[in-house]
Amino acid sequence: MKIIFISAILILCNLFAFSQQKTFNYFSNSYLTTANHLNSLTSIANYRKQISIPAIVSDLITENNAIYKLAYKPTTTSQSIPALIDISVNTNDDIIQTFEESFGMYFSFIIVDEDENTYIKEIVKAPGIEGGYVFRKSSGIISLLIEPTSKNHLVQATIYVKNLTDAQQKAFAKDFILKTVYK
Repeated sequence: MKIIFISAILILCNLFAFSQQKTFNYFSNSYLTTANHLNSLTSIANYRKQISIPAIVSDLITENNAIYKLAYKPTTTSQSIPALIDISVNTNDDIIQTFEESFGMYFSFIIVDEDENTYIKEIVKAPGIEGGYVFRKSSGIISLLIEPTSKNHLVQATIYVKNLTDAQQKAFAKDFILKTVYK
């Protein structure tokens, strides 16, 4: 029985390491480092409690996603604001559509039947990358969709952050997108 338990723990540890490794195989971002990777559900729950951000849905760690703690320092303040990001990488080789069409569908999925005017959204383009963000005004939950212009892999992310103005959330989302570098 002890061997089965130890084997299960080792398999879970490998799965967590793989999810982080797979994420970093496709892209990098200076906000995401091995030091701020939350590699267990306990560490995620503890960090959520520490920064007072409850889980809206159950946290998951799979081979395609990882969760990190972040810190964002708005240009208007001297303090860093703690945040949490749930990020996943998916292949989108089958999709033959523009980023604007993909982001439009993503936005429709995010808002469901709510009033579009209560949301802020923007598409950000830079050499080699296209991204978009959406958040409900003053919500503290930013949804991101990012892909390379080569259309190989799609990054979806949700950032949970408190105490930022809408302008600061826009700046944070835009900065995150622009710091994403596909490999």
